[in-house]
This record gives sequence, structure tokens and C-alpha cells, in this order.
Amino acid sequence: MQARTWIGFATALSLFLCCAFVSPKDGEPTYAADIRPLIAEKCLSCHVEGGMAPFPLQSFEQVKKRARLVWTMALSLKMPVCNASSDAGEFCIGGPFTDEQLVLFQRWLAAGAPEGVATEPLPSPGKEWRLGAPDAVLRPVEAAPIEPEGRPFWRTFVLDLKPYKGKRIRAFDVRVESPQVLRQATLGFAPDGLAGANRGRAGFPTYGTLSHYTSRVFGSWAPGYPVWQFPRGASLPIAADGLAVQAFYLQRGRTEPGGFEVALYFSRDEGDREVKTVQTGSMDIQVSAGSTVELSYQHQFPGTVDLIAIVPEARFYCSDILVTAPGFRLLDTRKWEPYWVGVFRYREPIRLAAGSEVSARFTIENDIHASRNEVTVPRPVSGGYREAQEANYVNLVYCDAR
Repeated sequence: MQARTWIGFATALSLFLCCAFVSPKDGEPTYAADIRPLIAEKCLSCHVEGGMAPFPLQSFEQVKKRARLVWTMALSLKMPVCNASSDAGEFCIGGPFTDEQLVLFQRWLAAGAPEGVATEPLPSPGKEWRLGAPDAVLRPVEAAPIEPEGRPFWRTFVLDLKPYKGKRIRAFDVRVESPQVLRQATLGFAPDGLAGANRGRAGFPTYGTLSHYTSRVFGSWAPGYPVWQFPRGASLPIAADGLAVQAFYLQRGRTEPGGFEVALYFSRDEGDREVKTVQTGSMDIQVSAGSTVELSYQHQFPGTVDLIAIVPEARFYCSDILVTAPGFRLLDTRKWEPYWVGVFRYREPIRLAAGSEVSARFTIENDIHASRNEVTVPRPVSGGYREAQEANYVNLVYCDAR
């Protein structure tokens, strides 16, 4: 990926030097014909009025005002936020800009960013659920307002599932009150007893690792990614009293609501395959000060399975996660960033033959280059469920093959 980025940068820079002082000519890119479709494909899931991004990109004026910023962020692979890839393709909506698209954008800038044919603003996504009316909507009983200042944090709420036990989830979606504050959510089944407890109702800190509290992590949500759906003919049985939702919050300088809703869609097909989960990883971690280590964990599937998704969990000392099966990259993070975790669900399940071993490799950096050690002297890092500790888990979501 680094090679592709530098090739794209060099090509675009050479075009800029050649074209920056040349008047626009016939055939040069325009916003209407060339740039507007790119913005709609790659940016509009977040950059809309009231969305999670800090500014909208829905009109020609809005795009032209920040055109160089958009191009720079796209060139550096910081936007769109596509945090990982696989041999099965990208996970996020639209995917990163290709080299050809980056050069096209640069040519448009060099030509003076012309609009071409006058255009209407791109529409905002509706406020309706993306999959239509849900079968059930769950909300936290007590979601306190988010304070204006402080460190970003994770809080897990336990929502009551008892009325729906025995049903099977085929899809879910999340809708938040403050899109720029609640930035990501991980879902799993909670241990019985937490749904009605004060701790579950009001939420409790989990520091980015829901797996410490449940071994049944089965999905996630983040802006800029497709809605979570299990494959046709597969669904997840509800056998727990509570749904654990780990929400990640980012303060923005003013008090804002921290509430959210989870929409559940149920399957009515008795012949569905059962969605299962298995976890590999550990909190048994010791990394000495100033060192970088690679920690690997494996899981072998005894039978043939269809892998639906991967939900990784790690904290601030992790710089990279690579998950592989024989001859196949299942998940390769460009750079692990716990504040920007995406949704790693495949468009189509990945068939893994009986006996396939899935290997998860975590690179843990505890030297002076680690962002966690930026203003401190590195200290030994141990595993644990606290924020200053490290934890490495990969949750594999799958079905047995037919």
C-alpha cells in the first residue's frame, strides 16, 4: 500500500508542476462530470449536513472550498476511513481513491476546479433506517450526556433482550443522537443478570475491549460502512438476556447527548444456518520497555465453514493486525487505530476448508515511536482490561458450510 501511495503522489505531483500554470483546455475534468460522482461514492456516507464529519461535501461550493484538503487526505489514505483491506476486497463504502482517481482530482485542481454544467447539491441520506422498518428497536435506559472535555472513552450498555429470546437476528443497524460524538459500536451478548442491573443500565467503562466481558462478540457498526447483515439463509439465535453495546465517544467541546438506538431484524426462516462466533487472542501479554513484538494466535476450524466477518480488538500499543488463512489475507490493517475502528464484514462469505487454521498476528510497539509513548518514557506493558494495558482479540463470525 505504501508503494501505491508514493506512485500516486509522484504522478500527481508531476501533473501539478506541469499543469499548474496552464489555462484550462477543452476536455479537462469538471466537477459535474468527474468529481461529483467520486464525492457521492466515497464521501457522502459521512460528509453531509448533520453527519459525523466536521463539514458537508454536498454542493460544488462546499467541495471547491476544501478541494485541496480533500485531495491531500485522499492521497494520504486518511480519507475515506478505510482502515483495512483483504484479498476479498475493501470493507468500507466506496473504498479508498485509486491512483487514477487521485490524478483525475489533481488535474481538476490544476484546471482551476471548474464546475462544468451547473449541479444541484447531493442529497442527504434519509433519517429512516437503512433496511426499512425494524422488528425491534432497543435503547439504553440511562445514557448520560457526554461532557464537553476529556479523553475519548468507551462505555458499554446492556439492553434488555428477554422479550426476544428464541428469535434469530438476520441484520442490525445503529442510529445515534450525536453522530460526531458516538463514533463506533461493538455488539455482543451479555452475561445473564447484567440487563437489569444498574451497571448495565447506566453503562460501565470497557476501554475498547468488549471481549473481557463476553465471549460472544458478533458484530459492529461505524459510519462509512455498510449496514450489518448476515448472509441470506443465516441468522443468529438470541439465547441471552442482554445485548452488550460498547459505544465509543469523542468529546467536542460542548455537552451533547450520548444516546443511540439499535434496530434488530429477525429471520422467520426455520431452515436458516446458525451464525456462530469463536474468539482467539489473549490478555496474557508482557512487552518490555523500548521493544516491539509480534504476538500470534491461532484457531483451527475442524469442519468447512463460511467466514462472515472479523471483529478485532486491540488498544494503543498495537500498530498492526494481520489475520490470514492458508494463502489468503482475511484482514490487513493499514494502521491499527483504536479511535477509528471500522466494520470488517465480507460482501460474500469466505469459504474455509475443513482443518483451515486462521492466524491472527498483532504487532505491539512499546518504543519511543509508539503514539502512546509520545510524551512519556516507555514502561513495561502488561495485558489487562485497563486502558493503559493491552489486549488482543479476534472474533470470528461464521456459519458451518452446507
